[in-house]
Amino acid sequence: MDKSIIKLYLGKCLKEFINAILAGLMISFGAMVFLFCSAMGLKILGCFMFATGLLLILLYGYSLVTGKMGYILENKPAYL
Repeated sequence: MDKSIIKLYLGKCLKEFINAILAGLMISFGAMVFLFCSAMGLKILGCFMFATGLLLILLYGYSLVTGKMGYILENKPAYL
């Protein structure tokens, strides 16, 4: 294989990894806000903030692992 192809593939994997970390951080932050708001008796605000975290992930195109698991059977083994 050509070194440029390998470098391009590794760059793509690194970008995907960073996107997955950012998605995890957004979901974690949304979950923390939800739990904090629930403890304070503001469940509606917590639900809104958690949903906002999910929408931001979709808006920025971050990689949520749980969202990609549904496509394992439809794609080639390289998808893993």
